[in-house]
Amino acid sequence: MKKKKDTIQKNDGKLNVLRNVELQVPNETVSNAVITNLTLVSGGKWVKLIHGNVEDSGEIDMFDVDNAFFGINTFVIDLSKKFLTLNKSNDGDIYFNLNGVLLKRIGYKIDFLNSEDWVDTGTIIPYAINAYTKHTDGTRTFVDNAFTFTINGYTRSLEGNNMETLGYVYNVQTDNTVKLLTSQPTKQYVNGQTEFINFILKDSTHGSGTNFNFGILYTYYTFSNKLITTCLKHQKGKNDLNNINTVKLNPDISSIEEENQKQVGYFTVSLMKEEQVISNELRYNVFSDCFNSVNDFAFLNRLGGWESFNFNGETSQELKTKRNTIFKNQSYSYTVSDQIESVNNVFGEESYSVKSNFISKEIMEWLKEFAMSKAVYELATKRYIVVDDFDISFNSQKSKYQVEMKYHYSDTINNNIQKK
Repeated sequence: MKKKKDTIQKNDGKLNVLRNVELQVPNETVSNAVITNLTLVSGGKWVKLIHGNVEDSGEIDMFDVDNAFFGINTFVIDLSKKFLTLNKSNDGDIYFNLNGVLLKRIGYKIDFLNSEDWVDTGTIIPYAINAYTKHTDGTRTFVDNAFTFTINGYTRSLEGNNMETLGYVYNVQTDNTVKLLTSQPTKQYVNGQTEFINFILKDSTHGSGTNFNFGILYTYYTFSNKLITTCLKHQKGKNDLNNINTVKLNPDISSIEEENQKQVGYFTVSLMKEEQVISNELRYNVFSDCFNSVNDFAFLNRLGGWESFNFNGETSQELKTKRNTIFKNQSYSYTVSDQIESVNNVFGEESYSVKSNFISKEIMEWLKEFAMSKAVYELATKRYIVVDDFDISFNSQKSKYQVEMKYHYSDTINNNIQKK
């Protein structure tokens, strides 16, 4: 271990890092970095450097880490993968706010749009931090480092964002019960509607060990709460899964009703590991498709998973046009068909509006995540959409509500883009 200058104050051999990220002292090769807690990117991620010499500044380097899996505790950090250095001076302790940096680098994948299998949400990133004290002569003394993961999600500023503490991480080694990656209450379901299920996997033996299967257990009931049948679908080995996984559900109501000669009133889904239920269950009340249409939209929820909502009410669309014209001189041999003012360019501005059926107050509460989402797709066209207006308003006087969303596509009809 490198010798540290006397002016660097240590706190039990660790750097203090707020918001559930803790840095451990590694060896000098910058390998075997400790994997720490899994947190949401918008939850407030601060690094605190205990600092004793006001003449020196604090400095951290941040690195991309390839092929990391949450739960595996040994990685070699490639120092050539550095993407940022932050430097700050202060009379006392030094705080580095990483939120702005991580928000620009974290993203998501849209494989779920074209797959019936388990896919990677792409909403988790690993990164490493090296911390230094930078001296007035330009040299640096290594202090500490850490390796951690962040999810593309958010929470309230003063709420905890440690995903393991909150119960959203399934750890293969501890075999705990896990919460599915959603806040949704009981939902309405129309045959043909698209629904997704997500979960986080932590595995210290990923890529090796027993490759037991994960799957989704469907349990079907009548309107009078009598069990009809169960079935297990979407099975996949743990070594073929990702840190955050999503799959499109396939309840196949018509086949269940035909095979069992009973009408399905509702069904539940839960996560299975081999023969063991390991998660909470989600419930879907089945509504007739005779009076309800399917108009699904997928959105990235606050926990880094993909969800959907069906706007099965009234739809409308509008096209507004604007023309730029030019003027020409009248020729000596003019005719009535000549152009004096003529159209040089036409701009088209499309807008769409969709309404829901009547929904509960609990669904309204959950739809706040839809309204706040920065990634929304119209599933019928698989297009990315920009939400223009989606206000959520409800009170204690009513039990049923309707919501309306106005949006437009990210591309235009003729590539003539006007600033709004």
